[in-house]
Amino acid sequence: MDYKIFWKTLILILGFSFFQTGCSEKDDQKEQVTYYVEIGNCMDSLKNKLDAGINGKVSYYQNNQLNVLSLNYVTGQFPDMHYFKSIQELRSPIPEGTKKIRVEFAGNLTNDSTLYSIQRFKFTNKAWFKTSDMGFIRAETHILSAKNTDTFNFRELTGQVIQNIAGSTY
Repeated sequence: MDYKIFWKTLILILGFSFFQTGCSEKDDQKEQVTYYVEIGNCMDSLKNKLDAGINGKVSYYQNNQLNVLSLNYVTGQFPDMHYFKSIQELRSPIPEGTKKIRVEFAGNLTNDSTLYSIQRFKFTNKAWFKTSDMGFIRAETHILSAKNTDTFNFRELTGQVIQNIAGSTY
């Protein structure tokens, strides 16, 4: 009778350890393609829209098209999926190899002078090192009736910035 309990317990422990090993391996792979997004030099309303638009999202290519979706809507695994989190979610001490994206705005947020830059960093030897800089990108409005001096539509602007943030990681 004792042998039956021993074998059942052993099988249960082995099953649980295999489950834990499989899950932690996926988490390690996920950490390697997780980008922490830092947004600077913009008004709070734009920053809040960008935070809501990129944090907690995943990007992947499917049929040569870049998709950016909430993690809640992803139903399958695609090759080369990238995950995005807020810089506030970064734990301390910062793990070696952590990746960060910094977005900064310039100009006065009108249709003719809205610029933003996307810079990528990697945490190595206890410091952030810049790995790429796309320079300043001029935002283009697609609203035909918009005047150059009108304030840029934040919904359209956040869509452009989010697509470029996700695209810059590939």
